[in-house]
Amino acid sequence: MAGAFTSGGDSCSIVSTGTHLHVGFPSKPFTIDGKTYTDTYWYDGVPLYSTNGGGGSDTTPPDGDITSPSEGATITTRTVHLAGWASDSQSGLNHAHFTAQYNGNWQQVGSDFTSSPFGFDWDMCDAGVPDGPVTLGLDIWDNAANQANSPHGVRHFTKNYTCSPPPPSCNPTADQVALYADTGTAAVASPWV
Repeated sequence: MAGAFTSGGDSCSIVSTGTHLHVGFPSKPFTIDGKTYTDTYWYDGVPLYSTNGGGGSDTTPPDGDITSPSEGATITTRTVHLAGWASDSQSGLNHAHFTAQYNGNWQQVGSDFTSSPFGFDWDMCDAGVPDGPVTLGLDIWDNAANQANSPHGVRHFTKNYTCSPPPPSCNPTADQVALYADTGTAAVASPWV
């Protein structure tokens, strides 16, 4: 069950998000900006939970939204510009990233952002996105380990661009020529060139 506490003990915790497990391990006490953190659990190098000092009374999830692409857009190129914002007025923004659902699966798109606003051009051909509907979401974490999960800030768009297959891995020798069906692609290895 998403968000359910799955297991735990004196030295670790395991929490299910529905698509993957967060495994947390405690660290030694440390101090940042005058706050002492003890029993802090880490995931992917990010402090997600602290029993003392961490987020204090911040129990409110962060907020954010997707600003590009527009809802219902049809994308007819191999790339689409993804943009958004995220904030948290209490403990501050820790990080955010885009997620996308296609072929029935949600997956992270691109790297984490630690400042806002943010954006990048997503190459859907490189990611293997087929033509058809795509649902874009936004995952956001604040510094108190509150999380706003996808489908936060959902956008739906349609990919309508046929990606060219990669050229075959062919390395012609000095006396051979390779021809490809795709226009604009040719490989020549010749002593005459």
